[in-house]
Amino acid sequence: MTASEHASPSKRSPMMVLKIIFWVALVGFLSWDWLASPTVDLRNEPPVIAAGSGQAPTGGHCSMAK
Repeated sequence: MTASEHASPSKRSPMMVLKIIFWVALVGFLSWDWLASPTVDLRNEPPVIAAGSGQAPTGGHCSMAK
């Protein structure tokens, strides 16, 4: 066998095909998420720590009971 037979682009390994599918799906999902999600207003976020300000520290705690 010659070197050109080993490097044939028409015969891709199944693992290489899975890698390509993974990266295309990941980039596609991130692109869709970026376009479909509303922009985050960073100035409208509640304070994470409101020590002594009189405001309740409710921001940034996703695991808090509602």
